[in-house]
Amino acid sequence: MWLFLQLRILGIVLLLTLYDPDPHNRINGHQGGQVAGPVVSQMLSEILPYLGVPSSEDAYSNTNSSNFITVPDVRNKTVAEAEKILKAAGFTTKSYVNGDANSTLVEDQTPKPGNLLPKGAIIILYGQGNSISTSVEVPDLKGLGASEATNILKSKNLNINIEGSGVVVSQDYAKDEQVQEGTIIKVTLKQTLTQAH
Repeated sequence: MWLFLQLRILGIVLLLTLYDPDPHNRINGHQGGQVAGPVVSQMLSEILPYLGVPSSEDAYSNTNSSNFITVPDVRNKTVAEAEKILKAAGFTTKSYVNGDANSTLVEDQTPKPGNLLPKGAIIILYGQGNSISTSVEVPDLKGLGASEATNILKSKNLNINIEGSGVVVSQDYAKDEQVQEGTIIKVTLKQTLTQAH
């Protein structure tokens, strides 16, 4: 199995050959993008910074704190005002409100104030008198790269905190565990190039 990738703009040609992929790997079918993708992702995350191109992992890794914004406390502000503050800070929002957003106060928010999150992270707002607390199932992120894990969590209105680089080897909430929308899922990534022969 081989994967040929050419990034013409950057002048990079990458040829990856994997001999005898692990048959016990949880990924069935041995498709190039699924088996070789994480390896290529890791290689590019190490190559691109030398060319001055930040990797997508950098935006979500807490080792690069300059990309992070502290979640402000918007409780006891009107929902409309809270959304304006959060959007100006670079966050996205989802609100559960019964009534007018211009007069209903925010009773709670997830994640809580003080957390560090990257731009684009989602903050869930709950208006006063609104008892909705939507829960979602945590997906299995093991074996995924940072970008893929981030996109999957975003699609479920969940946030991510990344430690390390490579592919996900552990996550703090178990697969299928129910959590509130907006919850921060901490994942640990490790290099796996030694697995490619």
